[in-house]
Amino acid sequence: IDTVLDYFARLLKFNENEKKTRIPRNLSIALGSFEVSPFELTTAYAVIANGGKEVIPFSIRYVKDRNGEILENMEKDVQQQLAEKTKNGTIQIIKPATAQMMISMLRSVISAGTARHANPGRPAGGKTGTTSNWMDAWFVGFTPQLTTGLWMGYDKLGLALGTGQSAGGIAAPVWGRYMREALSREPVRDFQVYAGLAEAKVCAN
Repeated sequence: IDTVLDYFARLLKFNENEKKTRIPRNLSIALGSFEVSPFELTTAYAVIANGGKEVIPFSIRYVKDRNGEILENMEKDVQQQLAEKTKNGTIQIIKPATAQMMISMLRSVISAGTARHANPGRPAGGKTGTTSNWMDAWFVGFTPQLTTGLWMGYDKLGLALGTGQSAGGIAAPVWGRYMREALSREPVRDFQVYAGLAEAKVCAN
């Protein structure tokens, strides 16, 4: 359990106090049986997509005035913060080999798993999630350029999405459409090789 707690804390950017108070100490946490915000969950996936390296998430890239002049450039600010943090070397949250294995597994969720409807038409990975009694559905995924998290549900207790409304059927397609539009002007890229792992085809049987 301690190993799982440590991984969660690193990926979700929890401090020691949050690690103790927000994550229950039981075996089911390996299945994700505790609450985090969509923002926190998307941050964790962004670390994986980035080869296990530190990320600083942001939602708005920049703000322009009516004349097209940039008033605020959050993307540039984040790049400067990361450059400052990495002066003494890259901040590695998880090992590159671990990140590469996770990327490979999460890509298969889209290529042959529960999120086939999320396919944005370029290399991508991600994961669906549906909570008990169809209360919540989410999909968090990434391409080499962008990580996005999407949640569907009601903010009032007791309201469900409806029987059979799983994330693969309702959240994944929306994510795929959004990513196709968001990256329509971006070049199609494949994921970097973050560690010296060999690839091999394996018979399905």
